[in-house]
Amino acid sequence: MHDFVALANQARRTATKDHLDALWAAMFNLSHWHFIPVPGAAGQFSPQLGVVGNQRWVMTFTDAALSAQYAIAARIA
Repeated sequence: MHDFVALANQARRTATKDHLDALWAAMFNLSHWHFIPVPGAAGQFSPQLGVVGNQRWVMTFTDAALSAQYAIAARIA
């Protein structure tokens, strides 16, 4: 398993093509991603959305522990 925190920090510090490629390759090679479910219409659930720069983004996580930590910190769970 990849250390996504380390990969993301490295890409932030020095956003070289190699660092960004390593981060994206690791992300797209995950067997699955984790989402925070929020109630929607008719009892259905949708993934949590966030807003960054006035744009909506689906909040995805690389592991269940990180999604749970975010949900608790954001008072979603």
